[in-house]
Amino acid sequence: MIGPDSRPGGLGRQADRFGEAITESSEASAYIVVRALHTALYYYGAAGNRRLRVQILLFAIPAAVASIPLILGAVLGGLAQTVLWVGALLVVEAASGRAATAFGGFVLRRPSYFAERHGLVLIIALGESLISVGAGAGSAVTRWPVLLAALLSLTAAGCLWWLYFENAASAASQALARRHGERRAVTAADAYSLTHALLIAGIIYLALGLDRVLTHVADNEPGSPPGAPLHWPSTIALYGGVVLYLAGRALFLRLTVGHTPPAQIVATGVTLALLPAARHLPALAALGLLTAVLVTLVGYERLFTWEPAAAVR
Repeated sequence: MIGPDSRPGGLGRQADRFGEAITESSEASAYIVVRALHTALYYYGAAGNRRLRVQILLFAIPAAVASIPLILGAVLGGLAQTVLWVGALLVVEAASGRAATAFGGFVLRRPSYFAERHGLVLIIALGESLISVGAGAGSAVTRWPVLLAALLSLTAAGCLWWLYFENAASAASQALARRHGERRAVTAADAYSLTHALLIAGIIYLALGLDRVLTHVADNEPGSPPGAPLHWPSTIALYGGVVLYLAGRALFLRLTVGHTPPAQIVATGVTLALLPAARHLPALAALGLLTAVLVTLVGYERLFTWEPAAAVR
């Protein structure tokens, strides 16, 4: 008797999954190796500084633990991979900073440089989100629905850029520089290492949602209205990414300048509340609604000139 998995289709699916597992395991292994080499070189360069070496070892413990879910996620794939990899990211970003500040006496000597490096990582993530717009549009970008979706996507990404770099980053960096000793170290670990993980995760999920919208609109026949809604995973990625980003920014401002604008909290709640309705809207309308929320938030903060620097303690 021939079982279902022994048929050509079953063998093909098994081979595809095996190939994906090999590829993803290689990517996870490459990340682990690079991280290990970085830690080893950092430790070697800290020769003669016992305190710094203790801090490096404390940073390395969560990174080593996080390698287990990275490999397991690559092997299992699917939803398990997403959950395990996100968990690994949170372990590395949150636990490593906390361990160093709690037990290693972490000292941050150049806060402006520290803040700038985190901002550059955020710029890279935003740049990748713009690449997803072009990838989703493809050669159909000359059709008006696709062109409109691309413009809305660029506007949404621009709003995220403004919310961080124009009205948060500078004041937060100043607040970090004004703090000293352990208070500065704790702020750096929480406001940068932890909340920036939320910001980057939000950008990644938004980029996935934008790619799905562009692909969805581009796949329609020319001349036909883009009326079909997105599926739940795509809608959650699109709106959930913005919710993560706004929540991360709110927490970032709270931990640095000590204040979060009320409009920020309202916009986060409105975006989350609109998610179920967006699932039943046409893909282009769902993107337009989300972009309108972001543009309104940016416009409100510009109109009422909310200055986070005024809240710096």
